[in-house]
Amino acid sequence: MARPKKAPQEKRDLRVAFRLSAPDAEALGARAKAAGLSVGAYARMMALKGKVQVVTKREPDFATLDQLRRIGVNLNQLAREQHRRGHHDPDYLRHLCTRIEALIDQAVDSDPGP
Repeated sequence: MARPKKAPQEKRDLRVAFRLSAPDAEALGARAKAAGLSVGAYARMMALKGKVQVVTKREPDFATLDQLRRIGVNLNQLAREQHRRGHHDPDYLRHLCTRIEALIDQAVDSDPGP
């Protein structure tokens, strides 16, 4: 399936060019790479917003991901059994899901430090 068409005001059809010295171009490229952006995207953000917020990605903790997978499997088994018995959306299962979501949010938002 093709990507949806952009609205006319969202299209980037104008080109702006500026000159840089070799050291400035290297510095711009290095900053863009550190931010995880292309040089054009980095320059556009700096020109329009005056700053670029760098979002660093953490390496996934595979042990935690495995435990989350196991919890998901157990929840799926509980839900299956409840549906088999004709019960739908039991309160305790909703409560468990809410607690697990809170724990996941806490784990994701916590900073592991250096």
